[in-house]
Amino acid sequence: MIHSNRPANAARQPRIWQGRQLLGIVLAAVCLWVAFRNADPTTLLGVLAGASIPYILLSAAFNLVSAFVKCTKMGVLVRPITRIRYRDLFAAEMVSVLVDTIFPLRLHEFVRAYLLSRRGTLSASFVFGAEFVVKVVEALLLTGGLLALSALAVMPAWAITGIRSMVVLAWMAALFLIVMVRWPTLGNIPFGLLARVKMRGTTRVGQMITDALDGISRTAVKPSALLGVLFVTATEWLLLAGSLWSAALAVGVHLSPVELLGFLLANHLAFAVPSSTSGSIGIYEATGTMTMVLLFAMQQEEALAVVLVAHCVMVTVALLGGFTGLKLAHSSLQEIREQSLDALQGDTPD
Repeated sequence: MIHSNRPANAARQPRIWQGRQLLGIVLAAVCLWVAFRNADPTTLLGVLAGASIPYILLSAAFNLVSAFVKCTKMGVLVRPITRIRYRDLFAAEMVSVLVDTIFPLRLHEFVRAYLLSRRGTLSASFVFGAEFVVKVVEALLLTGGLLALSALAVMPAWAITGIRSMVVLAWMAALFLIVMVRWPTLGNIPFGLLARVKMRGTTRVGQMITDALDGISRTAVKPSALLGVLFVTATEWLLLAGSLWSAALAVGVHLSPVELLGFLLANHLAFAVPSSTSGSIGIYEATGTMTMVLLFAMQQEEALAVVLVAHCVMVTVALLGGFTGLKLAHSSLQEIREQSLDALQGDTPD
């Protein structure tokens, strides 16, 4: 988006917004049908009716502590460059999750980059580049877990093929990090090329891309920062595993370590899908239930009950934490939704 085109783009936003909402509703409905189609409603309701409140509260506690830990990743990664207050890290993380939970858009990284740039000395584009580094670390940990799961559980051929494809993509991204660290001046090329193009706004776009690549090269160059992000991610995932384990116990399901690993990985895959459903509704249910049923032969009703409890806990924590984050950020949800993309396109607010 360029300054001169903002009125025209703003006029098109309602139609685009309605289209995304419709897409999200249709996609959620299809995924929910996949998740519920073989479940007996009476049995499912019976399992859910007997849910243990103490275990649900324990699941929420694990989930909340996991969020407290997760929000420190960006602070750990950019600490060699600048320090970001924990309060700002927490607000940015929880508000970004809130936006993805409410709106049928995947703006998590955009919102977080905007909020952190507004409260710190780094541009939104730089922070977005640093976000890519975090995602690569998470992808390597995720694919490592998937490889371990494929060795511990019997998986269909299509799943093995999918895992191998994800491993290749993760290592390609890691190779890109290595290239950017080894030759950081490559980040100047987009700005130089677009600066020669005689079109309005190309210089701004070139600067945005250059800032993002600078964010990658300057943060990925520190092994200690990368190890810190890896440690924080592993801790966050262990706490999240505790939340999922508690959610399963709430409906009387005892997950083995391998089953818990499968559920944890399915959880991350569901949220990694570039979907347009609010809070991954439908996608989360379909992914989690299919994983538990296909890999571990769990009863459809039990698997679905576990997934529903876990998802409800996550959404509740996201809503409570998100509105708390809004107060800490002194922002409104509408303001953040409207300005996040602008900040990454060169319009970083004061």
